[in-house]
Amino acid sequence: MSESRFKLREKTVILSGPFSTILQSLGNHYIELGADVAILASEEDFNGVQRFLNNLVDLREVHPEYGRAAPVLATITDDKSARDTLTRVAELFGSVDIYIDTHLLDRAHLYSSEHSEKTLKAFQVMCEEVSEFLQNRKRGKIVCLGDHHNLFDTYSDAPEAGLLEEVSKARKAVSETLFQSGVPYNFVDLGLTEEFLLYAFPQAASVQKALDNIQKKHPRVKLLKPVDVNNLIIFLSSPISTAIDNQTISLTQIDAP
Repeated sequence: MSESRFKLREKTVILSGPFSTILQSLGNHYIELGADVAILASEEDFNGVQRFLNNLVDLREVHPEYGRAAPVLATITDDKSARDTLTRVAELFGSVDIYIDTHLLDRAHLYSSEHSEKTLKAFQVMCEEVSEFLQNRKRGKIVCLGDHHNLFDTYSDAPEAGLLEEVSKARKAVSETLFQSGVPYNFVDLGLTEEFLLYAFPQAASVQKALDNIQKKHPRVKLLKPVDVNNLIIFLSSPISTAIDNQTISLTQIDAP
């Protein structure tokens, strides 16, 4: 990816959600493009996030054009905790320009009656507070990632219907809030990913075995790779995607017939 093409140098990016391979890959690519990256981390994930970012920061000794990076300890429970988190990031890097939310990919918590409400609350209040923050500064972009709506129906047993409904309601509410704010935003619905397979088929001997079983019924479907996701998310968060706003974009990988 060309730094000059995407014009992300010295932009501040917040990555929020589960510490997944997709989030890690995004962090790596943003830093390579010269953007500064803050990853919001729970107490449980903080040490792992810190080690990951320390490795990326070390690369600046060889590549001074790379962006900065830092973990930000964040327990998002309400509007105030979300505002405080944004303030810390702005103080750390001087601004907030891009917000990437992956809470709707946190399947283990979303579809758990014990954790679903907390996860959806974090998703909603962060998106609401970020949109207000960016609206006041008349700049910035928001991209939210989730699963494609028919992913469970097609490839796996669906979670409890009530939990799926709550996720749908939260997503709709956030979409309405972002639309009213006027801040450019887009949703990206992902097709089959490694993390989905790990969640949906915990008994499978490997990701490849789970994929093999799916391909017996759906031979054309392929696994999305983090780089496939990166390319789209980075494009949508860059200045060159100004014309794309308030859209839901489905990203899948299927062999041509």
